[in-house]
Amino acid sequence: MTLCRKSLLAISCCVLLLRTASIMVAANPSCEPSNRRTISLRVENKAGATIDNLRGEDLVLFEDKTLREILQLESKPKEPLSIVILIDTSVSQESSLPETRLAAQKFVELVMHSTHDQAAVVSFTGGPKIERSLTNDLAGLKSAISRVEFVPPQGYRGGGIVVSRNPPISSPGQVIAGSTAIWDTVSAISTGMLKAAANSRRIIVLLTDGEDTASKKKLAEAIADAVRNDIAIFAIGIGDTTFGGVSHDPLNKLSDETGGRAFFPKKERELPELLAQIEPELQYPYLLTYCTADPTARPANRLSRIKVQLLRPASDVRLLYRHYDW
Repeated sequence: MTLCRKSLLAISCCVLLLRTASIMVAANPSCEPSNRRTISLRVENKAGATIDNLRGEDLVLFEDKTLREILQLESKPKEPLSIVILIDTSVSQESSLPETRLAAQKFVELVMHSTHDQAAVVSFTGGPKIERSLTNDLAGLKSAISRVEFVPPQGYRGGGIVVSRNPPISSPGQVIAGSTAIWDTVSAISTGMLKAAANSRRIIVLLTDGEDTASKKKLAEAIADAVRNDIAIFAIGIGDTTFGGVSHDPLNKLSDETGGRAFFPKKERELPELLAQIEPELQYPYLLTYCTADPTARPANRLSRIKVQLLRPASDVRLLYRHYDW
């Protein structure tokens, strides 16, 4: 090939590259303000220590399996906390409830760092019972936790002996005490008490065995209600082997997809230590902004699946974030 032909080939390649580049730019116009979305993000190693030197170019984000542009990754200032502690008081929790109360009291002592932080205590069986609304009164919260008790359902014989594992229907749409409506309770708190807690990091700490026997709502609906209100759920799996132990899968799903985490103590005495592990994870130090698809083209009430990954995956690094957006 002569020098002239080589030059012409090089020029042709340059023109082709320029045309390709111009097409790529045209396919990625500036992101409109209405298309900008944000999610809170925490990145940590296996020991639970926060990784604080992350850059936007270290990450990729997919929305419904489509790569989206990350516009910004910025440090997020520490936020006030609004925490609701949900305590299952159904039949399967009778033996573990004393240890649960003690651990929950120690937990509120750990997380209440300032007068800006607030917590609430809610017990539940077939529905939620507010023991204490959101408050920064530590003594009041501990007192409310101490009052949480197991109320045996009708027909309960004690010692884990019940007439039926699934309580009978007492009237249309209702079940008697002792049943467990986890998903209904999570939804009620997400769309009620915590929805109203604006300008704060909203958290649910759920202590239960994961066996839902009475909810009208499904697990997916409870997740959606938490996601729409940017609530992270941290589940503590506690259960009596008499009643089949703990259901790991629903608690893992509920926690992972809302940006929290599930813990499963082997023994009740491990509860205080596990709750202490949650405390440093409540703050998410990054705010990630990305460009979504045209939100007007999305069906109403449909959640988009979000996946954030490191460009160079590491086995000792974990990303915590909600897995859906709306």
